[in-house]
Amino acid sequence: MTDLGWTAPVDGWIVAIAALAAIACSIPGSFLVMRRESMLADAISHGVLPGLAAAFLVTGTRSTPAMAAGALVAAVILSAGWRAIAAACRIERGAALGIAYTVMFAAGVVLLVRAADRVDLDPSCVLFGSLELAPLDDVEVLGTRIPFPALLLAGVAAANALTSALLWPMLVADSFDRDFARVTIPGRGLAPMAMSAMSAVTCVACFEAVGSILVVAMLVTPAVIARMLADSMRSVVAIAAAAGIAAAALGHLAATALPRTLGLAPAGIRDLSTAGSIAVMLGILLGVTVLVDRARRRPYPPPA
Repeated sequence: MTDLGWTAPVDGWIVAIAALAAIACSIPGSFLVMRRESMLADAISHGVLPGLAAAFLVTGTRSTPAMAAGALVAAVILSAGWRAIAAACRIERGAALGIAYTVMFAAGVVLLVRAADRVDLDPSCVLFGSLELAPLDDVEVLGTRIPFPALLLAGVAAANALTSALLWPMLVADSFDRDFARVTIPGRGLAPMAMSAMSAVTCVACFEAVGSILVVAMLVTPAVIARMLADSMRSVVAIAAAAGIAAAALGHLAATALPRTLGLAPAGIRDLSTAGSIAVMLGILLGVTVLVDRARRRPYPPPA
């Protein structure tokens, strides 16, 4: 145990789970930012509510597989629905997304009221996740106890990497020039479908472990940081993943160190929220990147 009170089986897994969430988010998040569809992440984080409530009403349990299945179905419906609304109503995509996710969220509230007498829902867990408790939900793999969220997020990260590798030219072309992609690339319609699927699966996988706020932050903020520093799409994804991993480590360090540094821990004040600290750290990294980018682009003073 270190002076910070860290232990590898707990704090090490907390940082690892947050880092895996950042890696899983880096691929769809980078393309969402480039496609100017960043709010899809926020919409999915709200739009899964009817899936969660419906899954409980159908199964009568709050087990992770049931909740994940319900949330995934709702996310896929939302991802397909807002595009259908945009096409049918001939409106811009942001308006269609706003309509779709508010309808889904309202439907979730209705279903939640229906299930309220039979289920205990903690709003703070929904918003901030249960990252500090994630290492306790472990399973045995080859004689080693590994947290289930770590396995799940590692699988999602691998699936996102494989999907993007197979569809990379199509995803890149569709993100930067849709008209060019429509004319020159056969099956171009797979690109938006793949993006919606990756975003939905990633949000659902990260939802319970890190919470809706951190999911949105990890999908958007690292990609924005990378966009200011990178000169290629591959670099954007790599830098976004690195920024997310750095924020995961620094955020948990701040969450555990600040109470002790300020002398609050001996008085019985628990550690700060790790998910909240990571989101704040992403904002700090973004601010530093903006300053670096401005300094880099500042023209040299004219000669005397």
